Amino acid sequence: MKGVLYLAPAVLLTAALSGDTTSTPLFQAIRNNDLAYLRTHLQTPSEVNSRDDRGATLLMHAVAFGSPEAVRLLLDRGANVSARNAFDATVLQAFGPPARSDRRIARSLPWIEEAKAITTDDHAMRLMGLYWGGGSRQAVSRLGRALAGLQRADGGWAQNPNLSSDAFATGETLWALRESGIVQTSDVRYRRGTQYLLKSQRADGSWYVRSRAPKFQPYFQSGFPYDHDQWISSAATGWATVALAESLIPPARKPLTNSNRR
Repeated sequence: MKGVLYLAPAVLLTAALSGDTTSTPLFQAIRNNDLAYLRTHLQTPSEVNSRDDRGATLLMHAVAFGSPEAVRLLLDRGANVSARNAFDATVLQAFGPPARSDRRIARSLPWIEEAKAITTDDHAMRLMGLYWGGGSRQAVSRLGRALAGLQRADGGWAQNPNLSSDAFATGETLWALRESGIVQTSDVRYRRGTQYLLKSQRADGSWYVRSRAPKFQPYFQSGFPYDHDQWISSAATGWATVALAESLIPPARKPLTNSNRR
């Protein structure tokens, strides 16, 4: 899950840098542009890629608040430009060269439009990739109709054609359809989906989904219910919560245009 709010990466990055989360000497040196201290103490990969308690790296702080010299020093010492903060934003997403990134996004759109979706997750992420990338209204609408058409008689969506409806696929689908402007929460398809979620919610407020993942990792308890099924169930609960929360937001989405690009 990436959270209920999906904002522009630059906003996410600067939001993650707000607050008093940078009390360590390295972060203070970045903010004070203390290049001498940085040259002396940036010796190991763990130091170069240090993070604050919101997941923001030294490089993120240097880009947002530092100087070109600090950024260059961090890059020379091996700073990871692909590191993501707690809001899933990277330095390149927020501050990369717009012209270059726009060209790459534009080149990816035909592939996204024609890619074959197998699972419902494939359908939802393909739709959002095209929508966020600024795909044509016609193409976004076509992919949205295909996703909406997978709704089952019980009002939910299944993760693939061989499974029953569940909260993971239903919540994710409702979010994608709403976020892309395909449906509004007043749409009968959205209302049927939320009704399915409310009916399938457990007494403790969570949703249960059976895990299909191979058990290759050491088992441990996260604190979420359902033991070996807790991880997919926690994600399903997140998606269901997002979909239900969206139903409380009345304003319509903006028309589908290239300005929707994230």
